[in-house]
Amino acid sequence: MTKKIIIKIIKVLLPILLGVAVIFGLYLMSIASLFDDMREREYREYSFEIPNSEYNMFVKEWSSFRQSGLEFYLEKEEYQELLAEVSTDECSPFASNKYEFEWNQDSVKVSYLYSGTHWKEITLPIPK
Repeated sequence: MTKKIIIKIIKVLLPILLGVAVIFGLYLMSIASLFDDMREREYREYSFEIPNSEYNMFVKEWSSFRQSGLEFYLEKEEYQELLAEVSTDECSPFASNKYEFEWNQDSVKVSYLYSGTHWKEITLPIPK
């Protein structure tokens, strides 16, 4: 008698448990997808002519969930060389026009808004 009751309980509970397992698996997959979207970077690109040089300064400003930064490149025709990548603490200085260049013969000093009212500087080499 108890064996029949156990079999009936299993027949009822098994589909319910499988359904819960499938729903939980889908939930975990959606959470993982959400975190992937948060890490994905969105880019804005800016190009600047370097005085007395055949190169351009190319800046990629990126942002993702609670992070942002800048990538500085030298650009000549199809060629790009990464010079530096810096964090901007959830700030977008190029999009908000909060940056300055100081061009020298063989380098450029870039000042940019880092967070709120704090500015940072980076000096990058420039070939002739």
